[in-house]
Amino acid sequence: MSENKISLREFKTEQGFDGNFDLRKKNQSHDKLVQAVCSYLKDKNILNKEQIKDVLTDFWVEEIPEYDLDESMFINFCKENDIKFHIQGHSVAGSGEHKTKYQIVSICEDIRKLELSLGKLYAKLKINKPEI
Repeated sequence: MSENKISLREFKTEQGFDGNFDLRKKNQSHDKLVQAVCSYLKDKNILNKEQIKDVLTDFWVEEIPEYDLDESMFINFCKENDIKFHIQGHSVAGSGEHKTKYQIVSICEDIRKLELSLGKLYAKLKINKPEI
């Protein structure tokens, strides 16, 4: 194995890997396992993004780019107003190189804080708050 680079190419054959595992017979469950292991190793700072990309490529796992929550106006609004949100899962949209994994987000907050934050948003956008 080369320095700071994860590669299984030396073990790979036309049929898969030396031994009993044939990549042609892998399924979605195998892909999820590889992704989970990579995520665990990244969280433990054992592998960096580039190394994870190598592992996913070597195991023929499709890596779907994930939407950057830091680019979301909605998430930034929540952060600015200390509104708690949680990622509940993901949905995938698009196809080919335009395929993107989007986070499913839930908000869990006191209604008073949400009402106050909504008032701030109306003021920021210079919109008259509707009468209810």
